[in-house]
Amino acid sequence: MVQGVNKNVIVTNDGRQYQKPSKSKIVAGIYGGEFAGMAAGAPILLAFQQPIKTFFPKMAEALISDETLELNDLGKEIRKISIDAFKKSGLPELGIKLVDVKEVEDLADFENSLPEIIKIIKKLPILNRFIPESESVAAGMNALYDYKGKRLFINLDQMPWALVHEMGHARNKYLDKFGKILNKMRMPGAMLASLALASAIHRRKKIEGEEPKGIFDKVATFFKNNCGKLTLLGMTPIIMEEALATKNGLKEIKDSASAEAMRLIKGGLGRAWLTYLGIGLAITTCAVVSSKVRDAIAKPKEIKQ
Repeated sequence: MVQGVNKNVIVTNDGRQYQKPSKSKIVAGIYGGEFAGMAAGAPILLAFQQPIKTFFPKMAEALISDETLELNDLGKEIRKISIDAFKKSGLPELGIKLVDVKEVEDLADFENSLPEIIKIIKKLPILNRFIPESESVAAGMNALYDYKGKRLFINLDQMPWALVHEMGHARNKYLDKFGKILNKMRMPGAMLASLALASAIHRRKKIEGEEPKGIFDKVATFFKNNCGKLTLLGMTPIIMEEALATKNGLKEIKDSASAEAMRLIKGGLGRAWLTYLGIGLAITTCAVVSSKVRDAIAKPKEIKQ
C-alpha cells in the first residue's frame, strides 16, 4: 500500500525530512525580508545621491545671478551652447523635440515618461522617497528623455547643463551603435533585476539535498540562489547607458564650450551618474539582504527521526 505524500514535509536525497514553515512564518519572512532589504539599500542610495544634491547649490551660485535670479553670462553660455548643439545634432530631424518644462502645465505627463527602472523603484516603500518626483523636473532639479514620446524635458533656465546628458540618451538610441544595444537592453535588464529581487523575497532557499521539481522550480531556484548577481547584471546596461549618454552628449559641445563651462557640466553630470550607480548597488544590496532575512525567519525545521 502506497502512503500519501505529506506536502508540508520536505524529503532530501539522503532521506532527511524537514517541516515546511507555517504560512504565518512565510508571511513574516516576506515582510521582514523586504523591510530589512530596503532598510539596507536606502542608505546606499542616499549616499550616492548626496554628491549631486550638494552640487546643485554650487551650480546655481555659478550660473545664476544673485541680483536678478536669472542666468548670468556663464549660465547663458551653457544654455546657448547646449541648445545650439541640440539643433546641430541631427536629433530634430529624427522627430525629437526639446520641451522647456516651464511651458508645460500638466505635470502628470512627466510620470508617464519616467525611465522604467525609476518606476520600479518608486513602488518600493522605503526607496521611493529618494526618487525625484515630476515636480523636481519643473523646478529644475531633474531632467529626462521621454523615449516613447521622443521629447527632452528640461528647465532651461535652472538646469541647462543637463540638456547635454538627455541629448546623449537620444543619440544612444538612434545614432550610436553601442548605445543602441545598451538602449535595447535597458528594459530586459530592469525586468531581470525585478525578477531577481522578487525571487529573493518570495522564494525560499532549498535545503541541502532538496532537488527542484519541474522547469519553473529550477528557474526560480536559480534566481533565488543568484539573486544578488542577477540584480546587478540587470542593472548594468542601465548604468552603462547613462554613462554613455553623458559621454556622447559632451562630444556635442566640446568644440564650443569654454573651459569653465565644460568643467561645470562635467562635474554636474558625473555626480548625477553616481545616482544610477547608487540605484544599482542599493537594489542589489536589497536583494541579498532580503533573501537572507526571509530565509532566516521562515526556515524549514528538520524532523528528528
